[in-house]
Amino acid sequence: MKYFWRLGIILIFLGCNEGRIGDVSTSAPQVGKIAKLNEASGICYASTSNTLFVVNDMGIIFELEKDGTILNRGDFSYRSHHDFEGVSYDEVEDLLYIAVEGVDNLLVMSRDFDIKKEINIDRKDTHNRKILVKDNEHGIEGITIIDNQIYVANQSYERLPDEDPSVVIKLEIQDDSASLEEVITLDTVVDMSGMAYYQGFLFVVSDNDKLLVKYDINKQEIVSTLALSEISTSLNDISVEGVAFDDEGNIYFVHDHKKEGAIYKFKY
Repeated sequence: MKYFWRLGIILIFLGCNEGRIGDVSTSAPQVGKIAKLNEASGICYASTSNTLFVVNDMGIIFELEKDGTILNRGDFSYRSHHDFEGVSYDEVEDLLYIAVEGVDNLLVMSRDFDIKKEINIDRKDTHNRKILVKDNEHGIEGITIIDNQIYVANQSYERLPDEDPSVVIKLEIQDDSASLEEVITLDTVVDMSGMAYYQGFLFVVSDNDKLLVKYDINKQEIVSTLALSEISTSLNDISVEGVAFDDEGNIYFVHDHKKEGAIYKFKY
């Protein structure tokens, strides 16, 4: 009887110590893999439809329920440049913006996958530095929209002032062209593979460092960094190529792999 009494005290004590590691709830249920999508490379949440949109390296875009059920798909593999690496949803215009690697341009389409236009991005910034280099190894990997402004992440291991650095870029859009309005460095963070805007902060994933970086755009400073293993140890073993948040406090990641590509969901 004394043994069970002590065990009960221990369980109560443990229950009272539910908390948060960084920004991730340690008491919340962890969902894990919710869908298998080969070569998944970018993800976003659309509040209008309450669904997810995922793009892959083969030029295919999927619409999914938040449980991973596929609703629709659009196949753009016929395009000469179809390596889709990031996607973001514009709530104001009700449009999707897709980052295309290789040409480092943006493809704009409706939620039913009707292409509206393609935006060509200038390679140099206002200081005439070549920020973006067209190749198949590096380039735009992440994209998000903040206060009607487009931000993209250039995936690289280099740092300014070197050419083709690891930076976040604020774009100035004019019809079917875009210039580099502002270049933002995140200290020593490299290999930025996904971005999302959530609750007033920019979140950037570094696949190389297995980090989730929380950045304050207004103060231009890193608020915190969180090891992806603190969310789930399973994230250490995959190639994390995108991040998104939904309206219920869930965080999503995509795994870019030819045969084992997948979408992961956790409580944030």
